[in-house]
Amino acid sequence: MRILTPPARLNYGRDFASVAIANGQFLPTTGPENLFDGDFTTRWLVNQPEGFVEVHFVHNGNRFGYVVDEFTLTNPSAWNDRDPREVVLSGTLDGVNWQVIQTWTQINWQGRTRHTMSFPFTNNVAFTGYRWDIVPQAESPQGWFVELNQIELFARSGTQQPEIRPPVASFAMPDVAETRQPVTLDARASLSPDGYPLMYFWDFGNGQTQRSISPVITHRFF
Repeated sequence: MRILTPPARLNYGRDFASVAIANGQFLPTTGPENLFDGDFTTRWLVNQPEGFVEVHFVHNGNRFGYVVDEFTLTNPSAWNDRDPREVVLSGTLDGVNWQVIQTWTQINWQGRTRHTMSFPFTNNVAFTGYRWDIVPQAESPQGWFVELNQIELFARSGTQQPEIRPPVASFAMPDVAETRQPVTLDARASLSPDGYPLMYFWDFGNGQTQRSISPVITHRFF
């Protein structure tokens, strides 16, 4: 067994330790978590004249900072009046106080749908959360809405991230394992010196492998 350290993190929006919140959702299936799921068929939809969405990197009460200097927005396949016209990007270190990083106005989607637009910016701070305040293009016949398919966060080449020390792997298993019977493998003694959440890669020595977020798994040896 070995523990996978957090990746080079060219895309921070899909971190399994991220928490997304927003100022509402119009339907039960249109929550802000859809913006960071890597699925361009899901969406966030809020029935407000302005919308905001935040992503926080937090795990077990600990906050983790990432230097991000580019993000993308992907609009839905219809209703251009719901696309962002103005966007204010802010960052936070403590989850409470926010610092405006940059503002974009008069964003023109040129009538394109399911289109991904890039927004590079200058940033050298490892913020533990990022926030987008969004004003839509116009009021639609059904009222004011803000709608997006995806938000992705990137660190462009050369951006320095906080140093991450290697994790320490440790696991326990029974001394004797019977063929075809479930065996419990326990890696809860493993740790990250910096407190980062861990992902586990198990190599059973017979050509079979498994990845897991849980430190405890069961396996049958044949």
